[in-house]
Amino acid sequence: MVFALANHLLYFIFFGGYLLWAIVLKKLAKEQLIIAVAIFFLCFLRGEISVKYEKTVFNGDETAFTVELKQPGKIDGNLFTAYVKELEKEEKLFLRYTISTPEEIEFFKNLEPGTICYVEGILEEPRPAGNPNVFDYRKYLRHKGIFWQVKVKKLTVIPSPKKFRPVVSIQKIRQKGISYIYEHFPAETAPFAAALVFGDRTEMDPDLMSAYKNLGIVHLLAISGLHVGMLTGMLFYILLRMKVTREKATDFLIVFLPLYSIVTGASPSVVRACAMMLIGLLLVRFGTGFKKLSLDIISIVFLLYIFISPNAIYDVGFQLSFSIAFSLLLSASFLGKFQSRPLIFLFATSFIAQLSSVPVMLYHFYEFSFFGFFANIAYVPFFSVFVLPVTLILFVFHVFPGSFMEPFLGLFNSLLFFVNQVTKAWSLLPLSTITLGRPSPLFISFYIILIPLTFSFLEKAKTMRKIVLTLCIPVVLMFFQNLSMIYTVKGEVTMIDVGQGESILIKMPFNQGTYLIDTGGVLWYEEEEWEQRKEPFDPGADIVVPFLKSKGITKLDKLILTHGDIDHIGGAPAILETIRIKEVVLPASGEPEDLEKEIMQFCQEKGVPIHFASKGDSWMAGGTRFYILSSGTARVTGNDQSIVLFVRLGGLDWLFTGDLEVKGESLLKAHFPGLSADVLKIGHHGSKTSTSEAFLDFLNPKIALISAGANNRFGHPNEEILHRLATRKVQIFRTDRHGAVSYYFTEERGTFFVHLHNIESKDE
Repeated sequence: MVFALANHLLYFIFFGGYLLWAIVLKKLAKEQLIIAVAIFFLCFLRGEISVKYEKTVFNGDETAFTVELKQPGKIDGNLFTAYVKELEKEEKLFLRYTISTPEEIEFFKNLEPGTICYVEGILEEPRPAGNPNVFDYRKYLRHKGIFWQVKVKKLTVIPSPKKFRPVVSIQKIRQKGISYIYEHFPAETAPFAAALVFGDRTEMDPDLMSAYKNLGIVHLLAISGLHVGMLTGMLFYILLRMKVTREKATDFLIVFLPLYSIVTGASPSVVRACAMMLIGLLLVRFGTGFKKLSLDIISIVFLLYIFISPNAIYDVGFQLSFSIAFSLLLSASFLGKFQSRPLIFLFATSFIAQLSSVPVMLYHFYEFSFFGFFANIAYVPFFSVFVLPVTLILFVFHVFPGSFMEPFLGLFNSLLFFVNQVTKAWSLLPLSTITLGRPSPLFISFYIILIPLTFSFLEKAKTMRKIVLTLCIPVVLMFFQNLSMIYTVKGEVTMIDVGQGESILIKMPFNQGTYLIDTGGVLWYEEEEWEQRKEPFDPGADIVVPFLKSKGITKLDKLILTHGDIDHIGGAPAILETIRIKEVVLPASGEPEDLEKEIMQFCQEKGVPIHFASKGDSWMAGGTRFYILSSGTARVTGNDQSIVLFVRLGGLDWLFTGDLEVKGESLLKAHFPGLSADVLKIGHHGSKTSTSEAFLDFLNPKIALISAGANNRFGHPNEEILHRLATRKVQIFRTDRHGAVSYYFTEERGTFFVHLHNIESKDE
């Protein structure tokens, strides 16, 4: 289906390969071939229909809309967001509204699914991701059928006649249930109860979520096949104890499961688990065996799912849910060997689940949990046998008047607090995650082929030696992928798109040196407590770290922080927390800024050496010498104290200037009269206080790099600076138009690449 949606040539190559395999090797019967061809044709047709009809009918100039909330909105500090459907044109939109007063929060909290609103605002097309490999919000919305987000200026509820709509009614019950949990359950228990009962993790502590992700057990906080199977078994047992016949109990569950999938948010894992269980119950109810048809059932559910919702194939939850479930079903006979040995059975199950998730995890998150193999052995039984049933029992009995659950709820809360503290501590241990980077299409193909082969060989392995050799297959594959990411033949200079800030990666060939100049950062404004968001945007954590990890970079030889402005070094704490740094380089002159002092303190706590750079410092990397030409003097202050770095890479002379302004440029000219540069990183984001005519004439650059945010409020880069560059026929690369700009080089040559094409800035 992915090929049908994205690449027709690959689709037909894959189809032809399948037919060849089915006819020559598998020797399928004529009837089976006809069914296979029909399925391929239907998938292709469905993909074509999806591409053709999923288009916007708005032109972008509309300012007034009548919308219906399709699900509960989300409030994060002073931001309200919601998925809605525009009723006149029947197109989905994404709303964003900045809450101005605490009183408004209560208004938005009370908005229920199905509410009709009149909205005034501006349509904005989400900007594509400015950097390769990182999360692309525009694509994410497109896969949900959303082309526009509305920057709301005014929102008014329109009274409308109440109509009974089953799905909306169930969604309202879900919203009320979640609200009840947060109003009545203790702080530690409430997010768990909301996640395990209703599939809502929006209020989960971000640090705790990261801990569960690092340990590879975040699936325990989502409703999955384990939860659905356990709940179904509990209900079936209760109904039988109530003297309900097996047939009636089965009928009840057949009706219950579709409703349950809606009340728990209808995530891909829930829909898959409920659909598989539903088909299984239908087969049991009407006299057909279930266990023998497990692979057929998951295949039917998969085909139906992507036929109804083709873009679900891009969803991470969908990919993980089906790949893990399919792998476990394929390995059923292998796992069956250990049913009498619970510990080995748990480890084998955990191993298969973790290994089957590796391609998905590496593609989307660039790493996987090393401890996941062991953490699942401890956590899965604890959650499935204790946490999940107790949470359901506490919720069910708590809603009754005169509930006696409070003492038990207090004890359960204390236990969860202890478990969460242990989880956080465990996740911070070294090597809790293995970062390999995003695999190339070639390595993704190897993973898709070799991991199922590993499971197949494990089934046939009869000795420990053969089992160990089989397990070496994915290990060797990961090893070579890591080598291919780190020991690249070509070097790289990338000006990362961090918005209105700056961050530049320099990676030498064959891992001879990896350096990061600045980290990006956002200006911070004092906010009241109610306005503060749970996870405020941090370019260091949200852009630079994922970008580095996607390239398999877990270590930097130097983190060069040119000066103390927050838009250059605000992301440093997140990078120091996540990436191993051999040395932090700071400017030697002047009184350090407050943020620089915080970073210095952080480095001392982490044991990271600090070097205060001075003019004349240099170092060698792979036969190339890096020179620090300036780090300020007593005669300059502010931006002119920026570290200025000169290096020759790929046959070009590069000058990285931080936020150097006119006075600093004059000093640079005076100290280095013979200096020239082929590539000039323009100072201060293209501000008119930098890049003087005299400096350009002195350096005579051929290429200019400008790091600036799209539609930034400072007006960077300044039109006068752009004119100066244009009159000198200097080629300009700028992050607000081109996204990340990369130069891949060998010893004496290289090529520039831009991540975005034809992106124009739009005045606010």
